[in-house]
Amino acid sequence: MPAPYMVKIAGVTFEGRQEILSGLFDAQESSAQGHGPMLAATLEREPQNQFDSNAIKVVVDGKHIGYVPKYLAAKLAPRMDAGEAYAVTSVEIGGGSDGYSYGVTITIDVATREAV
Repeated sequence: MPAPYMVKIAGVTFEGRQEILSGLFDAQESSAQGHGPMLAATLEREPQNQFDSNAIKVVVDGKHIGYVPKYLAAKLAPRMDAGEAYAVTSVEIGGGSDGYSYGVTITIDVATREAV
C-alpha cells in the first residue's frame, strides 16, 4: 500500500473558491478551539473536465474547493476508475491574512476496507 500523499490542492483561486475557503477557514478555527467538528473532504472524479481527463475534485461540505494536483491525479484517477477508494484524512486551510490567498493542504490515503 502506498504511503499517504500530503499535497497542496490546485485551483483554489478560481470560480469564487476564495470566498468559500474564507468561510471554511472560520469553521476550521472554531473546530480547533473545540467548538465544532473538524473539516472533512471527499474526492470526486471529473473525467469530463475540459482541461484534464484525470481531474479529481476536492469537495468540503458539498462545496468544490479545488483539485488534486495534476501529477497526482494522473496516478490516482486510473486507480479510482478501477474501483480503488481514497479518503482525505486531513484538511488544513491556511493563509488569507494580509492580502494573501487561502491555500489548502490535504492528506490522501487509501480508504480502509472493513473485513467482510
